[in-house]
Amino acid sequence: MVSGRFWYPRFRLFRMFVPKSIVLVWPQFFLENAWLDFDELYLPAKKLAEKAVNAFTNDGESIFDAVDHMPVDFMAKTCGPNCAPSRFDLSKFILADKGFLDTRDEVFRRYGSFHTTLTGRMFGLIYGGRASSQSLHFPDGEKINQAISAQ
Repeated sequence: MVSGRFWYPRFRLFRMFVPKSIVLVWPQFFLENAWLDFDELYLPAKKLAEKAVNAFTNDGESIFDAVDHMPVDFMAKTCGPNCAPSRFDLSKFILADKGFLDTRDEVFRRYGSFHTTLTGRMFGLIYGGRASSQSLHFPDGEKINQAISAQ
């Protein structure tokens, strides 16, 4: 569960409609006999942190656009010595970890979505049906293949 505050920069004018918590489905991929988190599809989080100029702020590009060139670090993978918070660490927005489930359908069946609240339904009316990123459309898997070969 991610705090609604995480989404405030993206939806400034409609903050009152952003639910207090939102289920964020964070995919993993089984590649070369190991599980790979979505945020490390292109490079490990620490390597992305070394190369990144800015931290992800969720007020411009989407998570899906950002993961190829900056850490989108909800799991504190970029924390410093003695796990001091890094500027890339987004774990402060995590309200609860609901564990690993096999499919997105199972996640929403078990935990619902923000559409189950009045503010969530209002948010859905305003923003429903809009794509969060054009990068979700991988022509012939090109972006994913580039990411896998970069590992």
